[in-house]
Amino acid sequence: MNWIMKTKNTTSQRFTLQSFLRTQTLPRVFIIALITSALGVHAQAQDQSIRPYIAASSEAKTRIKAGQRVVIVLSANENLLGKLLEDAIAIQFSNLGYEVVPREQLESVLAKRMAARTDSTNEIAVSALDLAKGVNADLVITGAAVLGTSDLQSIMVKAASLQVLDVATGKNLVQTLFDTKEGSRLTEVSKSFLDVVNSAKK
Repeated sequence: MNWIMKTKNTTSQRFTLQSFLRTQTLPRVFIIALITSALGVHAQAQDQSIRPYIAASSEAKTRIKAGQRVVIVLSANENLLGKLLEDAIAIQFSNLGYEVVPREQLESVLAKRMAARTDSTNEIAVSALDLAKGVNADLVITGAAVLGTSDLQSIMVKAASLQVLDVATGKNLVQTLFDTKEGSRLTEVSKSFLDVVNSAKK
């Protein structure tokens, strides 16, 4: 069962304990401590469940800086859900001062590149780096994700491989792999990914 159901159960448990408080003679401070401890253990387990595998280049410290222009291009098993993950990551990076290129601008550049390549060559593939260069970006966030919905219809990331590439050199600065048994929410994965990038550039 997913973490949302666990949260719901924890809330139910809290209500039961609050009712218990009104009818028992045990010290209230002791009961409150039990509630806090239970919630703390749950939060810690949740944080550990979304901790990704990480590889970071030493160049990340000098090549990743707030204020840079960033392109986000992900592939996913469900196109719409993949766009939502892109949006979640974009919000995290925008709030930290990065300039995230709008999807509409990328789609316009992609259409032009595809048309040009169709006229001149049989090769029509356009890479994420090509798009990033087309909009004068400094960094590109790329990767792949497997997404689905939980029993409560929340969008969950089952697995994701996310990377930060330096557009100028094409080098991989940060690599992450999220692989959780029950899946993680978009906000959890995007926040965890941003935390990894922040740590890599320090």
